[in-house]
Amino acid sequence: MLFDFASYLLRLDPSQSYTVTQLTGGVVNITVRAIKSPATHANAGRFPDHRTIILKSVLALTMAFVITTDHLRWSVEALALSFWTPPDGPLEPILRELSVLVPHLLYHDQDSHVLILSDLGDLLTLREHISGQTILSGDVAFYQSVSVRLGSFFAVLHSNHSLQVVGNKRMDELQNPDVKGFIYNEVVVPVEACLKRFNIPDASQLYRRVESDFPRENRMEEQSLVVGDLWPGGILLSKVDAPEDVLGVVDWEFASLERGLNGDMAQLFAHLRLHLLASTEGSLAQTALETLLASISSTYRHQCRILGSAWTLPGSPRFVDSPCAASVFTLRSAFILHDREIINNALLQKWPCKCCEDSQYQNCALLTEMVNKGAWYLRRAGDNDVEFVGEENWREIYAENENILRGLL
Repeated sequence: MLFDFASYLLRLDPSQSYTVTQLTGGVVNITVRAIKSPATHANAGRFPDHRTIILKSVLALTMAFVITTDHLRWSVEALALSFWTPPDGPLEPILRELSVLVPHLLYHDQDSHVLILSDLGDLLTLREHISGQTILSGDVAFYQSVSVRLGSFFAVLHSNHSLQVVGNKRMDELQNPDVKGFIYNEVVVPVEACLKRFNIPDASQLYRRVESDFPRENRMEEQSLVVGDLWPGGILLSKVDAPEDVLGVVDWEFASLERGLNGDMAQLFAHLRLHLLASTEGSLAQTALETLLASISSTYRHQCRILGSAWTLPGSPRFVDSPCAASVFTLRSAFILHDREIINNALLQKWPCKCCEDSQYQNCALLTEMVNKGAWYLRRAGDNDVEFVGEENWREIYAENENILRGLL
């Protein structure tokens, strides 16, 4: 059955009257916006100073497994959001410094599996920006500004400073043991079949690289506070012509102590790269996406170097002249995850097809291009670090047009 948010709010906040509107939905989750009636006082009730609030819950309450899984996810998101929520959120000063918003945790009902968050406003996701709107010539500067703030925010998020400020005790609580197995079965395993479906000749060898990089223990220099499922749908932006330039990061239910560059960032770059492949040659959308990718990667690299991240390269102008072990290992891992996400999302998402009406058609030229691009990155990763930094391999990496990960070098 569907969760009855109206009745739930009536019990939780009886002095207020709310109108509930669904925002997003899925197989197991649902998110709504609840708006207080104009007849009620915004400063009264359970959530004073909030004219609107956001509620998240499970969709199918009769599924025991779903309830157990989402209970952990909401607990993780509640803890992660508490890091950013004033007055005691240890990471809240970062938001003010970088002009980025993260929802405040207002209420966590563990018995009903409900999260209530502050509302960041009537914003669009980055995915809606780059796929659902006509981008105008004046908009490129907007995406340039957004890119710098995003690159800076994630560099700070993934830094040792954030881990130290949050503290080991709370970071240890930020875990969901079910996530690793779910990702392996739903994201890692399907890669081999997908490669074979598109007739990639070395599919099994490439898949072994994906499989071997996933289950290994993270090295100390890889450990970062991460969003855990970073994609354009979890980044909120104001409309280009809005009077206020708003940038928000949402959906923290997979936050954990995991990989930053070769986790969050490689995943985000994969999504943006797919949108770039799907864009029309010479279009303003293509220009905006190129701006986003180039500026996010260069800003992220620059800020990580300032913050002393172990993966950042030494001062040599040529990576192969003086590769350090942490840089080689982490960058190779980023190539592998980047490929995995390109391949999976090429098939999972709907794309404007260039060759047929059905974008999921077996012989679609766009999907073939996407999967082959993912396979290219996997080949460049090599079987080990030595192959990855080999002179011939590196020459190919530098020769490829619009190589997103190359911007990190």
